[in-house]
Order: sequence, then C-alpha cells, then structure tokens
Amino acid sequence: MVAALAIAGFCTPPAAAQNFMVGAQKCADCHKPETSVWEGSKHAASFKDIHRKPEVKDIIAAVGGNANMRRNEVCVACHFSNTQASASAAPSATSGPSCESCHGNASAWISIHNDYGAGAKRETESPAHKAERIRKSAAAGMIWPSNLYDVAENCLS
Repeated sequence: MVAALAIAGFCTPPAAAQNFMVGAQKCADCHKPETSVWEGSKHAASFKDIHRKPEVKDIIAAVGGNANMRRNEVCVACHFSNTQASASAAPSATSGPSCESCHGNASAWISIHNDYGAGAKRETESPAHKAERIRKSAAAGMIWPSNLYDVAENCLS
C-alpha cells in the first residue's frame, strides 16, 4: 500500500533545503586580505551607492517588480548579496556582490570548508585532510577560484 502511494506521488520525500547565502562576515575572519580587497572594490561600495543613481528608477520601470532596488529580484540577482540567518529566514540584501557571489551560497559548505581536522588549525592540517576537505566542500557547492568557468557561471546564474 505504501509503495503504491509513493509511486502515485502521495508520499514524496521532503525536498532538500536549498543552499543560501550566509554573508561576507562569515568569511572575513579567516580571509582578511581578500576581505580588505573586496571592501575597497566597486562590488562592496555598490551597496551604499548604486540605488541612488538617477537611472535606477528608469531601469526598474523597464524590468518591473519592486520599486526598491534592494527588494527587486532582478536587481538583487546581480547587484546585492541576499543573505539569510537560516533556511527559514527571509532573505535580506546585506551587501553588494560578495564572497558567495563567486564561490556559491555557503550554507551547505562553510562548516566543511572551516574544518581542519580534530584539534588542527589551518597551519597544521594534514595534506590528506585538506584534499578531502576541498573535495567535500566542492561537492557541497563551493566554487574554487581556480574554476573560472564555474565562477562566471555562478555570477551569471
């Protein structure tokens, strides 16, 4: 009976939670030089100024949707990082394009990326553990900078 219901589509397994952005601050503690470069970039600055440009209203009128650029799905897709505190929390534009805009939404991979092994730090992580950590992070959705095609594809998706 259960098998018949499952085949008929009545007992479908719950959908896996979709990866979401956790925000640049989660990366900043360990990646200080990269964060410093980003903070001086137009990507970071855009959060404070892009919505003030005179042409924004004309662009929003043309694409439609919410008149607030930070809440407009079309605008947010390229110009902001829409982060969430948890999978069930509402997304909120918290910065311009940031780490996850290139490296993929981090909710599923950040804990793997930050695990250097029991009692180990980044400097003392074994090569075998590092290789496995990189493999698992990528499998969970992390995009490495060396994969330029994947970075570009993530940016444009």
